[in-house]
Amino acid sequence: AGIGAAADGQSSGAIAKAREALGAGRNEAALSAARVALEADPSSTEARLIAARALIRLRRHHDAVEELRRAVQADPLTPTVHLDLGFAAAQVGDFGSARASWEHFQRLAPLSPEIPRVRAALETLTRLTHLLEAHTDG
Repeated sequence: AGIGAAADGQSSGAIAKAREALGAGRNEAALSAARVALEADPSSTEARLIAARALIRLRRHHDAVEELRRAVQADPLTPTVHLDLGFAAAQVGDFGSARASWEHFQRLAPLSPEIPRVRAALETLTRLTHLLEAHTDG
């Protein structure tokens, strides 16, 4: 139990540092601390979310999408992971993943205060898809 407890302590300390750095806009430091937390606890959803948010702020959108996909695989029931993955996927033009993530978020958290924003994103995505199809069809 000693090793596990040490890893838990290292992970939670690193998560606290990552959260603080992200809040202060120190994105590289937040990413580094989140990576330390993930070394100690690879299943940490919070560390993956912080890492992804730091990556997004660093304009490393593809890396953020990959981080969030790993988070969804490890923890498919946390709504925030799907919310963030939807917006990150939209940033890189993966509209199918964005739609699926937002729809999943709606099912997991139907009473979330984020629902109006997600509905607006889905409506916008639908309009964009129709415009693209109309352009392609001539």
